[in-house]
Amino acid sequence: MTKKELSIILIFTVSLMNIKAQETKRDSRFDLDWKFYRGRISGAEKLDFDDKAWRNISLPHDWSIEDLPLSDKTKSTTDKPRIISGSFDSEAIGSFSTSYTVGGTGWYRKHFRLPKDLTDKVVTIQFDGVYMNSDVWINGHHLGNHPYGYTAFGYDLSKYLNFGDAENVIAVEVKNEGCNSRWYSGSGIYRHVYLEITDKLHIAHWGTFVTTTRANSSNARIEVKATVNNYTSQNSDITLICSIINSNSEKISEKKLFTQIFQKVPSIITIPFDISKPELWSPESPVMYKVVCEIVKEGEVIDKTETAFGIRTLRFDSEKGFFLNEKHLKLKGATLHANNGPLGAIANDRAEERRVELMKAAGFNAIRCSHNPPSVVFLDACDRLGMLVLDEAFDVWTKGWRDDDYHVYFNDWWRKDITSMIMRDRNHPSIFAWGIGNQIRENRDSIGVALAYQIAGLTRNLDPSRAVAADVAITGKDWRNGSIDEWRKCDPIFAALDICGYSYQSSQYENDHQRLPNRSMFSIEIDPRHSFDNWMRAIDYDYVLGNFEWTAMDFMGDAASGWFGFSERPNSLFPWNSSYTGDIDLCGFKKPRSYYRDILFNNENKLSVFVVTPVSSFEGGGNSLWGWEDVKQSWTWPGYEGKELTIVAYSACDSVQLILNDKVIGTKTTSRKTEFKATWQVPYERGTLKTIGYIKGI
Repeated sequence: MTKKELSIILIFTVSLMNIKAQETKRDSRFDLDWKFYRGRISGAEKLDFDDKAWRNISLPHDWSIEDLPLSDKTKSTTDKPRIISGSFDSEAIGSFSTSYTVGGTGWYRKHFRLPKDLTDKVVTIQFDGVYMNSDVWINGHHLGNHPYGYTAFGYDLSKYLNFGDAENVIAVEVKNEGCNSRWYSGSGIYRHVYLEITDKLHIAHWGTFVTTTRANSSNARIEVKATVNNYTSQNSDITLICSIINSNSEKISEKKLFTQIFQKVPSIITIPFDISKPELWSPESPVMYKVVCEIVKEGEVIDKTETAFGIRTLRFDSEKGFFLNEKHLKLKGATLHANNGPLGAIANDRAEERRVELMKAAGFNAIRCSHNPPSVVFLDACDRLGMLVLDEAFDVWTKGWRDDDYHVYFNDWWRKDITSMIMRDRNHPSIFAWGIGNQIRENRDSIGVALAYQIAGLTRNLDPSRAVAADVAITGKDWRNGSIDEWRKCDPIFAALDICGYSYQSSQYENDHQRLPNRSMFSIEIDPRHSFDNWMRAIDYDYVLGNFEWTAMDFMGDAASGWFGFSERPNSLFPWNSSYTGDIDLCGFKKPRSYYRDILFNNENKLSVFVVTPVSSFEGGGNSLWGWEDVKQSWTWPGYEGKELTIVAYSACDSVQLILNDKVIGTKTTSRKTEFKATWQVPYERGTLKTIGYIKGI
């Protein structure tokens, strides 16, 4: 532990011990000074367990990205030698799906003390994400189990706590066992943990909900709903004060409501506000407001919450498309898995923010969170930076892709996990829709249709202000280009949705719009090889909301799916760890197809040039439909003198001129007819290759 870390821990401990009895402490990060042990161990949940030899760590933490401990157990179970290198094991149970990383079981413990004057308070612990199947104890008392690795959850610690000099111990067992993911998930408490201390009479956790009922540049009507809990032994008279704070930290409105809160019964209090000349939230102008709610009893503030929100309206029209604040907007969508490359699954604040910045810089205005709810830090960044979000719940329902994935828990847990996602995330203005499933395998049978209606119904009940969506795909050999008759079998599940996500089936747009004109549609997933066709359909047809490319950024796991050949021989994939499917690579650098998307999206970059590699970059059969042309931004090819190389330019200009060593090779027009590309065959010679783009001859 460094001196810097130690000083932070001491500051946190002092602040915790100095909390007065009348104060509340909301969303205090509980990340520092944890103990960690990798492996199974008996008795670690007990208060008096000796953990002195355990590692000292801070959260968020992902043990799967750490170097594997070297051991003698490296004997291969196949006819090939086993390789253990860094974080990677060639015989990891997840194989290329999880980047050859290892899960297993891990334990976390945290020691802490609380002052005596908090004895009558409600103390809860909140986990934003633990992968996966966690059990939590406080002072040896089991609090519960939470299987899903991507939803937030919490426990009331109050009745098991010690106050004063006596110590408390939180123990968490995390079991990432078996084959349970199609991508790199990481292992452990990989998102932030919070400790919340409130009065017994308090605003519930996630208990404030702000919605915009109407808005324009002149005025807006918003509605604040506050859920108040009363854990005391009697009814209480209170005053609820709600204040609206603008982006300049100025109070622009305040309302007070005197009411009685019944014991043991949550009370929902609704207060409307009219806002004059509101600053509307949008990707171009992501203005945030804040509502401050205070509970006053006998003249004393006993609870206070602050909730960020944005003022904006959403409308989906089956003829005209998507409208944000009544302005037509095409979704330039990016699909994004929740991992941070070399950091693994760790939801580091800056790394989460940087991913959003990279998506904005690449021209995207919307992110589909594939295929699970992201961290709250990521959504905060989307709010602040102006990125629309499709918040997605599940990769599977009752039929799994892997033996031990979420389908094992689905029937018992989907209601709790949907509720967690929506209650946590419902105040984020960035979220325009809830995704309830990804390429659900039962989408064309009665079980799947019934579930779609149930899940969509619960989603709308929790939040009627947003659309419900899902990724609907044809399974089997025609999954990419299914026949009309096969695609029609998806109609019943589409009917349960508000906006219909087409998976690799944009060719069905025109036909489906003619026969079902009330259906709102978009490509929730499309491969980059069809970027041109898909985007042209999106801009040609007003009724298409937009599309989401698979994927916007390389991610750990699903290794080499962007390069065919390897995936046909899984044992040959090691040590591949990247999907190799992104516009942006694992480190955040633009790849060639990101430059092509600049052209399609009309970004600032109007011209770029590449050379088709004369020899494949990797072994195997070549780029897949999730990959891209094997091209490089290089004109240095020793050994190829005199041999013809293919030059390709991506251009938003009317024409492009190619020049080699000050000699004009040729000029070609670029337009929609050429898919905004121009190619030349040029014998290689050392020197300088450049292109010049002309717009209207200039």
